[in-house]
Amino acid sequence: MNNKNTNTLFPNRYKKLSYVLIPLGLIFLGAYLEGIKPDFLNIKVFALASTYMENRFGQIVQTNAMDEIGMSLFIAGLFIMIFTEEKFENEITNTFRLKAFFFAIKATLIIWLLTYWLFFGYIIFPISMALFVLFLIVYYLYFKYLYKSKANFF
Repeated sequence: MNNKNTNTLFPNRYKKLSYVLIPLGLIFLGAYLEGIKPDFLNIKVFALASTYMENRFGQIVQTNAMDEIGMSLFIAGLFIMIFTEEKFENEITNTFRLKAFFFAIKATLIIWLLTYWLFFGYIIFPISMALFVLFLIVYYLYFKYLYKSKANFF
């Protein structure tokens, strides 16, 4: 069912693309963390800021794009998964989306507050970055929980 509120969502058939992009992104990220950095991915890029051996701003820098590709694939997959219609759409589905959104905000903010009291120093910055991805995952999982638990409404 296609109603006015879902015209900003991708058609359901796009969800299959997210099932490819998310694992592919995780494979790239896992390989990067294991130290696999293929030479052909060593490229020069423009960086607003680069802080490896020295701090540089607004310069061309050399990097291995393995982690950038992995994270881009992963986030693109999450984006498509979240913004794709379910098989059965109606006003109740939109209510589930809204409830999941507020639940994810609350959960992420509570976790973020706790991290500021449990982690100190620069480690808070990568944790804060990871919390955005956690927000997306919590949102989607809670939405799917609501959607599947109320499946008898469809």
